[in-house]
Amino acid sequence: MKNAKRIIASLTAAAAMGSCSLSPLCASGIIPELPALTAAAADELVYGDFSYQIVDDTAVTITKYNGTATEVTVPAEIDKLPVTIIGSNAFESERDITKVVLPSSIIKVETYAFRYCKSLASINFPEGLESICFSAFDGTALTEVTLPKSLTWCDCGLRIDTLKKVTFADGIEEIPQSCLESANNLEEVVIPDSVKTISNYAFR
Repeated sequence: MKNAKRIIASLTAAAAMGSCSLSPLCASGIIPELPALTAAAADELVYGDFSYQIVDDTAVTITKYNGTATEVTVPAEIDKLPVTIIGSNAFESERDITKVVLPSSIIKVETYAFRYCKSLASINFPEGLESICFSAFDGTALTEVTLPKSLTWCDCGLRIDTLKKVTFADGIEEIPQSCLESANNLEEVVIPDSVKTISNYAFR
């Protein structure tokens, strides 16, 4: 039975990770309404205010925030395993959260992870973060962000109406496809000399 639970959890995690690969539709002008991925059928666990899954016995995905704090710090480790992914819809519609601190272990923010967190005005993107998936921050109150040099995927991940300033960290070589597409109120973008390629629709 334990093996069966692990298989279900792995399949659910794989579906969640695959959600990022659907987002190139954004670059063609098609805005997909992806279904909310839940962990109801998976072997979901709880640590403090966080529901989570263990993926392949090597890493942790945060699947849901269950707390009421206005400032949230995501743990770097749970069960002695690194927390590497903020799962799809994990913080969606948590309207009172104003600040989130992500640990350096995070490599991916999944689809709709922080969508409709209407008071979210501060979040860090740590070095090591590789992917910000489709509409991860829609409807937030972010005005300024710094993106790490490790970022390689950000397809419509930051289409935020309130966003005014974006800084790309020194050392980044490519601005990802559709990275700031539909961020219509941008006033300032800082691009370092290290950038060699600006991918399609990066600023459309």
